[in-house]
Amino acid sequence: MTRLKTLSVYFDVPSRLKSIFESPMYLVDFFSYVFCPTDSRRIKSVTITFCDQSEVIDLEDSLQVKQVFDFDGYILLQEKERRFFALKALCGVMCDLGERFGGDIEKVNKTADFVTNSGFFFKGVLGKAKTSPNRHIKADVWVEYRKKIELFLRVFESGELKYQELFSVGDAGFASLKELYSQLKWEDSSRLKIYAGNHRDYWEYSVGGTPEFNYCREDSGDGHGEFILGKMYLEGRVVLRDEEKGLDLIKLSAAKGYFHASRFLQGEVVC
Repeated sequence: MTRLKTLSVYFDVPSRLKSIFESPMYLVDFFSYVFCPTDSRRIKSVTITFCDQSEVIDLEDSLQVKQVFDFDGYILLQEKERRFFALKALCGVMCDLGERFGGDIEKVNKTADFVTNSGFFFKGVLGKAKTSPNRHIKADVWVEYRKKIELFLRVFESGELKYQELFSVGDAGFASLKELYSQLKWEDSSRLKIYAGNHRDYWEYSVGGTPEFNYCREDSGDGHGEFILGKMYLEGRVVLRDEEKGLDLIKLSAAKGYFHASRFLQGEVVC
């Protein structure tokens, strides 16, 4: 048996259940946090479908799992009860796969207990803390998630938290988290970068300062990029809401002749 380092997990659920399984990150990404599979045939992906009939389809490099979900029972529950019902169904899938591929079932149940006892509030460190080249400072990215995703930069000296700052916000969903963050990297002993999911845009932080967002398309003076970044600031999407900065960027874009920026300033709806 070869222990896999990575495993992709996909959830395919009916539209009426999307808000339950896709909105809370700990439900969607629950699997990859607690299930470490072992399999000699190198299964790389698992697709979990909640439906009316149980079935497991074992392919060459993937596994398709269809799990019975009591839709009638689910509909009769209150909203809060539905979340517990959904979590229980997900735990059932994971425990079945754990028995089949060597997953840590005890950890599944402990994590489920943590999620429910915390009132369905997820918080934790993304990845591992990174140490500065001179070994004096550590930094990590802390995530808090209930209805929205909030990312914080935390900086430690001699094991003591010296700085914590909210730097990014996003909508519900694991896809949103992947858009917001990919890695943290020290540039030197006093400066680090936090890269967004596209590995191009980043926040730059110098010790003693605050994280500043760098959007590649805006940095190049591209009117389209300035417009997009302006809307991001207006909406508080990816970056923190700053209406003044957002409008300034859109005006700059319009001054360069970008058509949609001009339409936006005239009050027209621009997607």
